[in-house]
Amino acid sequence: MSKFAIVLNDDVEMLNGEQYDTLKEAKSVATNILKQLHGDNSRSLDDFEDEVCGNLYDEKDSVDSLTVLKVTPAVFPDFGFMIFNGLEDYSMDEGNPETMY
Repeated sequence: MSKFAIVLNDDVEMLNGEQYDTLKEAKSVATNILKQLHGDNSRSLDDFEDEVCGNLYDEKDSVDSLTVLKVTPAVFPDFGFMIFNGLEDYSMDEGNPETMY
């Protein structure tokens, strides 16, 4: 199942922020963040570190846009099961070391 993340730019190295279930939800949060950053209050991007992935290279840089990325999790094989099957096959092919001596 895909999720959505808000990032500073599309070449972010680590997705360390909140992930949202829908594109609509992510867009809404990103819009609210930009409104608060450019509003009358004195908020900074540090206030949104849990919602936004990535870091500014220079603290003086302003954030004029945010990117919403679709995140699709990778599926890895069950390595434990593969190792167990490999050991079982090895034991059958090579014999049991305890009974060989």
